[in-house]
Amino acid sequence: MIPTVTQALERLQQNPREAARFDANNPGKTRRAAVEATLAAFAAKRAEIEANKRKLIAARQKITALETAKLANQRLRTSLAATKALVAAKQARRPESAAAKFSRLQKTDPHQAAAFYQENRLAILNPTPTH
Repeated sequence: MIPTVTQALERLQQNPREAARFDANNPGKTRRAAVEATLAAFAAKRAEIEANKRKLIAARQKITALETAKLANQRLRTSLAATKALVAAKQARRPESAAAKFSRLQKTDPHQAAAFYQENRLAILNPTPTH
């Protein structure tokens, strides 16, 4: 707790050695003005320390939030990778139908799509074979 100006002046009066040292460190000022300036500087320093503590707490909270988000992001990436692997495995098991291949070729190479259509016209038009 920061003492009042009166309390600080009383303390200096009670200890002449401390008062002499204080006066020597504050030349050209009255003792009261020197005490007021010292207490004001002390209060400003304490306020700065408290502000820095609040900043540190906020920074720690932000770090915690970022670490939590990072973990969630890692879980999402892992889940996405697993899903992609499952989809790729399902697609690898099932051969591409003629209609799907024709549709893909239409988007990428219309000339090759036309040739593919001529060769596989029945499979494209009737995707389920009737045996």
